[in-house]
Amino acid sequence: MRMPKSFDPGVRNPYMQNYSLSIQHQVLPNLMVDVAYVGNVGRKLIDFREFNPAVFGPAATLANTNQRRRLAPVYDSIGQLYSDDNSSYNGLQIQVNRRFSRGLTFTIAYTYSKAIDEVRSGGAALATVDQHGAQDPFNRRGDRGLNDFDRRHRWVSSFLHEFPFFGQKDLAGRLLGGWELGGILTLQTGAPFSRLAGRDNSLTAVGYDRPDVVGDPKLPGRPRAWSSA
Repeated sequence: MRMPKSFDPGVRNPYMQNYSLSIQHQVLPNLMVDVAYVGNVGRKLIDFREFNPAVFGPAATLANTNQRRRLAPVYDSIGQLYSDDNSSYNGLQIQVNRRFSRGLTFTIAYTYSKAIDEVRSGGAALATVDQHGAQDPFNRRGDRGLNDFDRRHRWVSSFLHEFPFFGQKDLAGRLLGGWELGGILTLQTGAPFSRLAGRDNSLTAVGYDRPDVVGDPKLPGRPRAWSSA
């Protein structure tokens, strides 16, 4: 991992703010419903950027990248650590709990949420070999989008059922009685997906250019399998 060559003089400690509101209601003697709104925001999050990118202009080429840098010809690439990124999470959480009664208990939990940030993987740049995280180092909002951990819908349910086939007093009851059946079901939507162009189309030497959509990606009949071409 390459370490940053400079630090923003305004670097601050990142912080989080959490807030929530919940309402609980006992709809039956053994059934509880909990509805909650949960949110949090992250401020002054740490990230890396290219502080000395090449400036695009007429006659710009890969060969004259270093000559076009902001601080040329004294400096070439300068990785900088800064703390200006933001994140947010907002979610609706619904949970139904049935207390153990008549041999049955279960829990159903559903979450509808959205997570947005300007930092890949909540600061993944710290754990990668590349120190330049933004496509445009001086336009954070250009990289604002769904967090890598965003899961719009998530359903988790579990149950435990006791089979009262036999009593517990005789031998048959001790061998065959007391059996239970339990299960857990988890369903969730997929993670956000993004691609990098793999080439310096902007000629800025940052290396995080994204490809442009030039047609309808949802046209019918297109193969769904990945191709190496």
